[in-house]
Amino acid sequence: MGINIRPEERSENNLTRLNITYDRGNVDTPNRFVNRYDINAKSNLGAHTPLTRIRNLFIYEESIGDKVLDSILNTNDYLATLKNNIENYFIRIENKNCLKAVYIKLTGDVKDHVFKNRDSETSAKIKNFIFDLSSELNTDFYIFQSELLNNNSIQFLNNNNIAFSPLFYIKEHKTIQNSLANWIKEESSLVPFISFTYSSYLNANLSYQYIIKYLDKIHESNKGIISTGIPRIFSNLASPYSHVSAPHYSSFIISDITAEIYNGGHGNFKKVPNTRIFEKTNLALPKISNKSNNVEIHKNEDSIFGNDENLKSLFWRTLQNQNVDMDIKNNRPTYISRVHESVMTSSEYDNMRNSIKQHDLLNYRKSKIDLNKLLEHQKL
Repeated sequence: MGINIRPEERSENNLTRLNITYDRGNVDTPNRFVNRYDINAKSNLGAHTPLTRIRNLFIYEESIGDKVLDSILNTNDYLATLKNNIENYFIRIENKNCLKAVYIKLTGDVKDHVFKNRDSETSAKIKNFIFDLSSELNTDFYIFQSELLNNNSIQFLNNNNIAFSPLFYIKEHKTIQNSLANWIKEESSLVPFISFTYSSYLNANLSYQYIIKYLDKIHESNKGIISTGIPRIFSNLASPYSHVSAPHYSSFIISDITAEIYNGGHGNFKKVPNTRIFEKTNLALPKISNKSNNVEIHKNEDSIFGNDENLKSLFWRTLQNQNVDMDIKNNRPTYISRVHESVMTSSEYDNMRNSIKQHDLLNYRKSKIDLNKLLEHQKL
């Protein structure tokens, strides 16, 4: 059966609700992947909140950079090691039937070897490693940087019925303009998505304008758009919009599914005042140190922790910036923030999809004050 994508209702600005069906279930867009940060936070809290049951999406992002280059080239069982690491995450997610993606991201010297020295022996070994891995994992599809996808690799993926998405760098607008139309024509069961790295609109306006022009064609060709490498918030710089949720912002431009960047570790912020709590009223994540008057808008949100009174208490302590030393030492404020955001963002994507169904997306957007101000400021 593979992955089948069908466009449903379309909003005023061509954002579309997609229905994605696959062998084990279905999922609708706009939506957001559960990622390793979410799963790690849940595990560290001992929470029973069913993140992938709520959202039915999971992405495993693996950066292959300088630190592992020697292992790829010289360690005989590194392929098995990486395969086991990825499959261990598949075991940890509570919904084994969710739609799973694996994103192999080449960085540093590894990226240079493959993209700049395409005919070298090292480049060939790295590509063989990646495509050997892709033939071993039990996942639904892969995201590959477009430079990896030459005629030989595409033929290999097609021969092995491996679904994949090409990934383009959003700031390379000439590459997008030269390639997008051809990828739209590819068989949708094997290329169900086209992916782009994330940027704010202002930093890649020509690319976004071109993609927006093709949105209808992409969806009518039974394909969706994934945005990867998205930060948690819009900006770390001081601005009235810095705390806006970047995944939600991206969903109002081109993204059918968003994927937050994974940089390793557990998503720790080290200092409690930097912990952020998701606000559904604004689709934003202000720091808890700035939230002294906003507790009321989170009324009843502790219900996501079920009957676990300890986690409910931790949530309210974190929200009111009243964590005890043991909370801080174990980084529990960050973990509770992550799990809370994962559940509440799922609810908001439900609301966004419903507003598209009812042809009322603009009013939904206007109700999210901070996000709407950002989009209006950028003339979107």
